[in-house]
Amino acid sequence: SSDSMCYSEYESMFRKKTRFDQTQMKSVKIQMAEEVEIAVVESINQKKKYSAMLELWSEQSSGFPSQKDD
Repeated sequence: SSDSMCYSEYESMFRKKTRFDQTQMKSVKIQMAEEVEIAVVESINQKKKYSAMLELWSEQSSGFPSQKDD
């Protein structure tokens, strides 16, 4: 029937589209991986900054009396 003809055409179009989407996804994944890598490096630098700040803060706060006074 003509319906099956339309379906097979649709199917081949869909296959072409998915193949295109897969190659596009690959490039997107690569781009994302690079961005994630950059983000990880940045977060490590942030953590270093934060840990230095926390160390300073804990040194300062340890001088204060504790919240609970028994």
